[in-house]
Amino acid sequence: MIVNRLINCLIKRRHSTNKLRFYTNSYQKQTDIDQSVNLQATFPSRTHTCGDLRSSHVNQRVVLSGWAQRIRKLSPELIFLPIRDSYGTTQLVYRSPSLADYTNLILQEKLSQLSTESVICVEGVVIQRSQDTINKNMPTGEIEVEIDKLHCLNPANTLPFLPSDKKLSSEEVRSKHRYIDLRRDTLQNNLRKRSLASWIIRDFLVDEGFVEVETPILFKSTPEGAREFIVPTRTKGLFYALTQSPQQYKQLLMVGGIDKYFQIAKCFRDEDLRADRQPEFTQIDLEMSFVKVDDIISLIEKMLVQVWKKVLGIDLTNKVPFQRMTFNEAMRKFGSDKPDTRYGMEIRDISSFISDLSVLSEYYVECLVIKNGITLLSNSEIESLKLLDTSEDSKAKCEFHKIKADKLNSWFFDSHLLKHSSNLYDSFTKELNIEVGDFVIMNKRKKNLTKSWTLLGRIRSQFITLLQLKAGFNTSSIHSSSIRRY
Repeated sequence: MIVNRLINCLIKRRHSTNKLRFYTNSYQKQTDIDQSVNLQATFPSRTHTCGDLRSSHVNQRVVLSGWAQRIRKLSPELIFLPIRDSYGTTQLVYRSPSLADYTNLILQEKLSQLSTESVICVEGVVIQRSQDTINKNMPTGEIEVEIDKLHCLNPANTLPFLPSDKKLSSEEVRSKHRYIDLRRDTLQNNLRKRSLASWIIRDFLVDEGFVEVETPILFKSTPEGAREFIVPTRTKGLFYALTQSPQQYKQLLMVGGIDKYFQIAKCFRDEDLRADRQPEFTQIDLEMSFVKVDDIISLIEKMLVQVWKKVLGIDLTNKVPFQRMTFNEAMRKFGSDKPDTRYGMEIRDISSFISDLSVLSEYYVECLVIKNGITLLSNSEIESLKLLDTSEDSKAKCEFHKIKADKLNSWFFDSHLLKHSSNLYDSFTKELNIEVGDFVIMNKRKKNLTKSWTLLGRIRSQFITLLQLKAGFNTSSIHSSSIRRY
């Protein structure tokens, strides 16, 4: 062959020995490759995952592959080594015979040199644990595997952190070493749940008569709600834009006769990072012909019931139909177009208690009462809530009032917003059920909303977050709602 005639000096670096190997001919190189392939072929294929084995497998010979965990060496003759993969963990045990032969000495040496998170393959026999050593917290806790062979497929160097660490490293470190971070159970479960949810959504929509259509990502620039990512081409002056959504494509599909369309679509928007918005995100995109808004909401409700039941094991059937409210109602009661309704704490419109009519021409006056807020919030936390008000006009700033026993009446008359409504004190406190220990926040906002949050909505959300960190609120309850008529 021509390749064999054009022999040059080929160099291959051996990482394990940090030396250079020089090949003077292609035959020597091919021989070395063949030996490497043959060496890999000696590793047996696994017979079970690390989460499979139970008491029913006792006395069976098995092969497991996975990541070595922290080794426990009670003596040179008794060593415990958990092995983990994405399916679970199994305890391995090495017991040296009274007369150790060469094979056992080699196995002991391999175990002594093994580092945590190294990729290994082991062979051994499943044995029953004694009754006092059964680990009920592990699905495989009734057995262990007594090993007689160990292959280190890929040794791990010193790692910046371990997936099993209880205290997480910084986000920056974990992002840099993402391949280690992905071994954590939390991320493994997230990826599997996402995969399962995607499958359930596809299965549900196909059963409902939808057609999945994959639309192009490269498109022409279109006037939508955000800036676009521009992709240059080889032709000078010509560019593509990454789609912000498949909006125009699905309209074409509707006109073209695809009555029900869906796809799990990638979207791209050149926006500043936020907690709920990234430059690249995935959305369930669907379109239907000859339907009304309530038809679409009902379909989504049925889909969510399926997803929650099959992914999380939570049945939402008795919550259908979900609570429905208009955009204006959501903004008025909760100060957000995606309200968290689990905790009550509705924002109240107190415009009827304002005697100064000049205020009401352009503004709503709102009030948020945090029951027992003085006890629940520290002074520093109250100050953090005040910092959310960035208004420079002192007369337009939000009012914060601590309802103390010695100020049960005076706080009302100190209010700038209520100063002309002194005759309404009794009806005001009765209507809002204001008591000693409460924390009252009032604000006036423009009637025409231009943002997805009001100031009291942000304060309400921040207060809920503070109590969640203190475990002051039960976050396990599920409240679902649909917002319509934006």
